[in-house]
Amino acid sequence: MINNNDNDENIQVRPSMKKFTSTISTCLYICDDGYSGPKLGFLNKQFIMLLSGLKISDEILLKKQNEHFKEIITMCDDMNVAMKYSLYYDRIDLFYHLLSNNIQIIQSELESIQKKALETVEKLKIPITKSRLAFGVCDPCKTN
Repeated sequence: MINNNDNDENIQVRPSMKKFTSTISTCLYICDDGYSGPKLGFLNKQFIMLLSGLKISDEILLKKQNEHFKEIITMCDDMNVAMKYSLYYDRIDLFYHLLSNNIQIIQSELESIQKKALETVEKLKIPITKSRLAFGVCDPCKTN
């Protein structure tokens, strides 16, 4: 929104923000910051079942799972893996130290990320580097 007047209850929308028009609803739905930026995709049990049903071999999925487990274990010692998981968990603040090769300074932070990653093991939530979540809008009226 580009209206900075606190006394004005109207909002202004840039043309690039307008995706389609509708005569049915005048409601405005807004995604918060958690949804508006690019997000990394994860492989979970449901996706694994779907991929398996599409004849993706279990060996490929097991390989991806084993790679994930090895990375979690080496995260606190391997700077490249630490950088990768810092991105996965939105910890950009750790990059300065990692780029400066100061992995010891942030060891406790890395251990916290490692703990969080280990918690996702039970849910089988495997981050996939070459993926992005895409969010869209359902348009049942076919207005666009």
